Amino acid sequence: MDKKQLNIDKINEKMIVTGLSQTELAKKIDVSKETISQWLKGKKYPRPSKLLLLSKILKLTFNEIVLSNMAERPVIAYRSNKNKKITEEKIVIAKDMGEMLKLLLPYLNIDTVFTPSRIKNPVTDEAFIEKVTFDLKKMMGIKSEEISFTDIMNLYNYFRIVFIPVLWGIKGDNGLSVYLPKSDATFVYANLEKNITDFKYRLLHELSHAITPSLSGKESEQFAERFAAIFLSSQAREAAGRYYDEIIRVKNTGAAINRIKALAGSLIISPFTIRNEINNYAALSSLPGLDFDIGGATVNFNKQTGLVSNIIFDEEIPDAEKYIRICTGVFKTDFFNALSEYIRKEKKEAGVVQRLMNIPIADAKGVHKILAGK
Repeated sequence: MDKKQLNIDKINEKMIVTGLSQTELAKKIDVSKETISQWLKGKKYPRPSKLLLLSKILKLTFNEIVLSNMAERPVIAYRSNKNKKITEEKIVIAKDMGEMLKLLLPYLNIDTVFTPSRIKNPVTDEAFIEKVTFDLKKMMGIKSEEISFTDIMNLYNYFRIVFIPVLWGIKGDNGLSVYLPKSDATFVYANLEKNITDFKYRLLHELSHAITPSLSGKESEQFAERFAAIFLSSQAREAAGRYYDEIIRVKNTGAAINRIKALAGSLIISPFTIRNEINNYAALSSLPGLDFDIGGATVNFNKQTGLVSNIIFDEEIPDAEKYIRICTGVFKTDFFNALSEYIRKEKKEAGVVQRLMNIPIADAKGVHKILAGK
């Protein structure tokens, strides 16, 4: 059952219990009675905003109101801005995005008879994670200490992860991961309006989750955090031992923080990563770690290094053509080509772009115009 369907029996049951007629329900959701009738006949499916209203009015969860095979339901993982709580509205929208992504599968070059390997019996042991990163770099021919977007995207393509670059705003969510169990396909949305020193870390963090499906909960997060840090910061880990003595002996905290920021700037990674690597070195060597806070210093550092969007587009907000062209080139993603093919073949309008990318309709129209070749 790939087609999205409402649980019509459950909805009718709730309408009877609450005494709501189709006309009254239509007024509450601000749609026509004919639209409600089409929904309840299974001829149409509501948009996320209307689906959310329907679920709230009838007091039904997403899993109760949408009829689908549990094994085929999208598995979502939000990466919110500053770890804010994810609302029910965002969950409904994300699951709708997952259902929409199923429509793109025939147009993506990920459906092969081969399934890429996952990490065998992963554990959160430091030495094991080091070996994983070493083997991956060797397998992909990554020799440079500075990891490029191309290096990461090659890994994404190898593991059949579809990358979707989006512009969700500086205060918007960091990203979203969607896994489709039936097709064994993973989609990673990443907000480009975030600082570049955190961006590569997040991409590798999501990659880790995709290639360690046997891990869950706290273990999965621990593995992902160390995997991303070790993959990005070979130089930082080597430097940790060299700089530990220097920084631990600096009596002036400000001077110690500036030394950390200087090292972070030379490696284009976050000061948090440098501080954490130094503390990891200290823990492994049974030495005292750095106990000062570098939150404020990291904020200032991030302002100086800039956003991914500003760096790759060389401007704050690019037009749709430039956005698609540069994202496709820099991140080597097939997403826009697949979406273009789907739009042209199925003659879809801008609403599809809006729902797939969770962007304002005005922006969706601009992207649609380019992808539709109009």
